[in-house]
Order: sequence, then structure tokens, then C-alpha cells
Amino acid sequence: MTQSTDISISAKSTRLEAVGRLALAVAHELNNLLTVINGSCEVALASRSNQITVGELKEIQRAGRQAVALTRSLMAFGRPHNGTCCFDLNGFILDRADTFRRVLPNEITLTTRPASTPCNVEAAPDGLERVLLNLVLNARDAMPDGGELVIQVKPVPLKVAGTVAEVSFHGGMVLLEVSDTGSGIAPENLPYVFDDFFTTKAPGRGTGLGLALVREIVRDLGGEIHITSQPGIGTSFGIYLEFAENSGASQSRPVAQSMAA
Repeated sequence: MTQSTDISISAKSTRLEAVGRLALAVAHELNNLLTVINGSCEVALASRSNQITVGELKEIQRAGRQAVALTRSLMAFGRPHNGTCCFDLNGFILDRADTFRRVLPNEITLTTRPASTPCNVEAAPDGLERVLLNLVLNARDAMPDGGELVIQVKPVPLKVAGTVAEVSFHGGMVLLEVSDTGSGIAPENLPYVFDDFFTTKAPGRGTGLGLALVREIVRDLGGEIHITSQPGIGTSFGIYLEFAENSGASQSRPVAQSMAA
């Protein structure tokens, strides 16, 4: 077998591996969306009135539209895509709180804590929502006996940026933090949590792609993600995005008080 033939086979093998990884990633994302759809249906079916409420229908519709967006992004794979807009993270987490509650058992309390001031970012809302959904489901699996999940937004002064996030943004940062009181992650596993196919879950319970996808989406948004965790105490994911100077953010809304399920 010639050297050129060896290179050709190697290239084909690399492409097949990439396709396999893409298929697993798509399956993971679609599974998350189906979790929202099925959870909303279960809530509706459990209703005493046996009637589907407008809230459940909206969540099913939202998840269905995201599934459509995911398939469209696959069809446009390899082509430039720009779906970013400027919006306030405070309104963003409040608007999606009900979606996340529907995929959590009653034993887990979800609390949203918006910042006291507008925290505008320039990002793709669908991508950021997929990030949060992955982190929420990850937290759910870490709290089989119940606990608390907190999603909060904080402005980060520029002078602190270099020491807290180890990243440098010109106009300051916004921190989107997702924290749980779950089982935590062993110190020896922390360096690998964002690696492809790495998982500490039992066989068949996880693809090992959820956090890898989260990291890639956050990086595509121009941000950074960091993790802190203590076994038996819980885990916190901090997503740092650049603050956007835009008083007319497309999803900006008045800041509300903390909300807990």
C-alpha cells in the first residue's frame, strides 16, 4: 500500500469520526428538546382539569421551534451564520424560568436572581438557551434526592476580569452563573469535564458531549466558561460574556425580584 493511499484512508477515517461526533451531538441536543416537550406534556396531562394550558402549549411550541432551528443549522452546516442580537440577560433568564422548571422534579427548587442593573450582551439567544438547558439538566442529574438550582446574573467590573475569569474584555463583563447543591465533581475529574465523550455517569445515562457542546457554544458567543465544584457541596458554572453598550436591547425588560419555584 502506497503512502498516498495511507493518507487517503486516514483522511476518510477522520471525516467519518467527525460525522459520528456530529451525529452524537445532534442526538444529545434533540434529546434535550424532547425532554422539554415531554415534560410539558406530562404537566398538562397531570392537570386536574385535564385541559392543556396555554403555558404548556407555549413551551411545547418553543421547544419544537428550537428543534426546527437545530435541523436548519445542520442543513446550513459549513455556511456562515450570524444570529446574534443585543439583549438583557436579566429578562432572558426570567423569560425562560418556566421552561427549565418543567424539566425539573418537584424536589428541586429553581431560583432565578437577576442583577439590579441591566446586563446587556451581544449573543445568539437560541445558543445561550441551549447552554442553560444543558447545565440545568446536568444539575438535575447531580441532585437525584432534590436540592436547589440557582441561575443568576451579575455585572463584573473590568478591573476584576483578569483575576476572576482570566479573560480580558474591553467594556467589562457579565457573569451568568448556574449553581446547584448536588453531589459535586471529584477534583481529579475537574480538568476533563469539558472534554468530548468524558462522563462520570453510568453507561447509557450520558453521551459525554453535553458540557463539551456547552463550552463550544460559549466560545462561539465570544465568551468563557469556568467551573468550581466540591464533592458533597455542589457545582457552579460561570459563563462570562462581554457587556454590550446598548440601551435599546431587543429583549430588555424591567428587572424583577428573585423568583423561586
